[in-house]
Amino acid sequence: MKYPLNFFCVLMLCFFGGTNAFAQSAYNWEQTSLTATNFQASFGRLVAHPVDPDVLFLCTISPIDPISGTPGPADGIWKTDDLGNTWTVLSDSVLLADYSILDLAISPSAPDTLMVATKEHGIFKSIDGGLTWVARNNGLPFPHANLSAVALASDPTDADKVYLSVAQTDGLDISNLSPSHPGFFWSHDGGNSWNSNNSGLPDRSDSLSDGNSRTAVPASISVLPQAPHYVLLGMAEVHVNTVLLFGSKV
Repeated sequence: MKYPLNFFCVLMLCFFGGTNAFAQSAYNWEQTSLTATNFQASFGRLVAHPVDPDVLFLCTISPIDPISGTPGPADGIWKTDDLGNTWTVLSDSVLLADYSILDLAISPSAPDTLMVATKEHGIFKSIDGGLTWVARNNGLPFPHANLSAVALASDPTDADKVYLSVAQTDGLDISNLSPSHPGFFWSHDGGNSWNSNNSGLPDRSDSLSDGNSRTAVPASISVLPQAPHYVLLGMAEVHVNTVLLFGSKV
């Protein structure tokens, strides 16, 4: 899977002013202590704590070698308790420090409960703010060298309700077309068990006109805070060009 944005540092925006100052004031950015020199990986999602404004989480993702196209090691997930002055990697013997973290979900109803989505290794959960982790892959196709948990979201009113998208991110070529639905999954027991539901999602489409085999994958998931029974999916396309005989992911 291609990651078009490679961030070289984490920047904090400090905004000061009254109700009418937004349109008039300049944006003042300050670089945190976390820069590219700290990492071998690319920076991924930056997630704010739902309760504590001083706490942020940074996901790191595997960089892609521009020549071979193979992913390198990542740097796990990092946390700051002081708005970026200091950072700590959240890893243990279960969630390793070189895992590629594609997403993180944290519900305001249980702010010490974290769930992360990883490349190849599936879902991991912490109930102590990231100090210790357990794998939560019952009902999921993990671990799997060619699959990734690409998007994760939790119900803001009920941390036991979690939603997940799984996609094929490696090994995609003419002889190994992506399945129609790598998977949308839901859990109502905090990730202890997962159920798939792809009803209504578009099937794989193979086109003779351009030689492409396309699969729609939920690349982002949002649960409406005002109506948490509504779950929204942002769909992305994964395709294989069967004419050029190589796989590409967008």
